Formats: sequence, structure tokens, C-alpha cells
Amino acid sequence: MEKKRLLSIFAKINIGLGIIAIIFATVTVLFIGFPQLFHFFNLSSPEAEFTTLTQSMESDFERYGSKIEEKEIEEEEEKKEGKMLPPIDFALPNKKLLNIPKIGVEGTILEGEDYNTLLEQGIWRVNDFGTPEDELVMILASHRFGYITWTNEHRNKNSFYNLPKTGVGDYLEIVWNQRLYKYEIYKVEESTEINDYTADLILYTCKLYNSPERIFRYANRID
Repeated sequence: MEKKRLLSIFAKINIGLGIIAIIFATVTVLFIGFPQLFHFFNLSSPEAEFTTLTQSMESDFERYGSKIEEKEIEEEEEKKEGKMLPPIDFALPNKKLLNIPKIGVEGTILEGEDYNTLLEQGIWRVNDFGTPEDELVMILASHRFGYITWTNEHRNKNSFYNLPKTGVGDYLEIVWNQRLYKYEIYKVEESTEINDYTADLILYTCKLYNSPERIFRYANRID
């Protein structure tokens, strides 16, 4: 009788632990698959992500001028010398768009100095840096997790949540003034700041909600 009672107790303990394990696994999968759920439990998460994303943005331009040595500038000019603008294609939309086929990003590139408001909407071109039409590096930033008010469609097309899934050799496109610019990623990095300003295009987003680490993708124009 005592043995049966002990077996019953152990069975109940195992069932309880199994239920806890299932709940934990379910919650983990939900948070990984649906990061927006985090906002329900931490209302300060959008602010934390915004701070992480923009923490060194105001000093980027200063570091851009100080980090690139004269030799690097000369090499960059040589690389871009003679690179013609793509032809105007009136079949393209008269918008500024970013397309990353591998991760399904198809978002509008927003411009302006109020990056707080613009990042709440989607992809922002960091002002003071370049566009596809000039020789300065172009820098695009977007939230990784975004806001609970974003629809799933908007999140999939405008957030950089899946940017870590891109790698060296992956392609992306920018439509700018009805011209199509094609780029190839040549370097991936996780860092607290940009470390390579010789790229034609830099994409970045935050790694976590409240971590200083950011995810960078460096690309060069290939056409």
C-alpha cells in the first residue's frame, strides 16, 4: 500500500513537471514566433528598442568623418568612379523602396530628421548620409521587433526582424526615383557601432530590446 502511495505521488509530480515544461515551451515558441507579444507584458519595450536602435545614431556622422582615413576615401572614390546611374524605368513605382527577397522585406524608405516618428512607421534613411545617387554611404535603419500597433503584414515588410537570416552573397534592391539599384551583402557584423564606412549601403537594427549590440549588414552596388 505504501509503495502504491509513493508511486502515485511520483506520478503526480511528473505530471506537474510535464505541464510546467509544456507551458514553458509553448511560451518560448510564442515569443520567438510572435515577438510583438512581448509588448503585452512589457509596455516599455518599444522605448527600450528605440533607445537601443538609436543610441549612437547622433554621433555616426562625426565618426564617419573621423574614422575614414584618406587612403580609404581614395579607394572608395576609385571603386565608385565611372559607375553610372541605372536607367529610368517608368514601369517602376515613383517611390523609394527597399526590397530584400530572402526575408520578404518590401518597405518604403522614409526620409526626414524626426527619426523617432519615422522609425515608428518603418524604414528610415539616416540623414546626413548618402542616397543611391551619390558617393556617400547610404544607411538604412528599422526596428527589429516594432510596435504592437503594427499589423503582421506591415511588420513583415518593414521590420528588420529577420535581418540576421541574411548573409554574405545575399542580394537586395532599392528603387529610387524610378531607378533600380542592386546590391550584394559582403559583410555581416554584430557590434555597438558601424565599423566599415566603405560600403555603398549599410542596414542595421537592434539585436535585443535593451542591448547595446546592433546587427549590421554591409553591401556594395553590383550593377
